[in-house]
Amino acid sequence: MTPLLRREGRDLEASVVESALAAVGTENPGKPGLFKSRWQTPAFRSGQMVFISGLILVVFTITSALWLICVGLLRAKPDLSRPMNWLASYLGCAPALLSLSCLALFASFFPYSRSIAEYSLSGRL
Repeated sequence: MTPLLRREGRDLEASVVESALAAVGTENPGKPGLFKSRWQTPAFRSGQMVFISGLILVVFTITSALWLICVGLLRAKPDLSRPMNWLASYLGCAPALLSLSCLALFASFFPYSRSIAEYSLSGRL
């Protein structure tokens, strides 16, 4: 920013910006710089929560589909195989976990709904 101001012939503002940046650098010497790392921003952490919730939703959807396939095959042929019966019995909790993961995804996305509504009301979208 400083070279741009100097190129525009605004040397006074360039020196003010340089002194302000120097003051910020000396106030917090342990911090990496003026801007936060992207790992520390609330938006990045919230995005991670939404991503993880969505990933869990996909895993439980696949698990529920596998359970449904096993149950359908076992219903058609009850004595098909012992491992499939064991798998179907252990995957029986997948549909309940699928609904809980949907709730978790909704809860992690809910804070964004307010800001999206504000953007849509102001006509920015």
